[in-house]
Amino acid sequence: MNLEFIRVFFRSLDFDNDFLAARFWPLGKNKSIIVDPQRQFGHPVLGLTNIYPETIYNLYKAGEPIDFIAFTYEIDTKLVKDALEYCEAA
Repeated sequence: MNLEFIRVFFRSLDFDNDFLAARFWPLGKNKSIIVDPQRQFGHPVLGLTNIYPETIYNLYKAGEPIDFIAFTYEIDTKLVKDALEYCEAA
């Protein structure tokens, strides 16, 4: 059995005080996409915001530049790029 997959998966989780999975970072903790059941009913969101990655991705697909999207939502361009990476991978 290849257990390395399980180790990698568990690195993408945050645990609460009862050692239950509390949050999931689908692209890893170095990216800003987070799945938290306490926020937006467990849908993926951007960092500390409640913005769906799909919202950013749809603006980008419509032709809006990354800098404009970041300015409009008052977020860093890294968050925009993380949202694009997440949606393209999904």
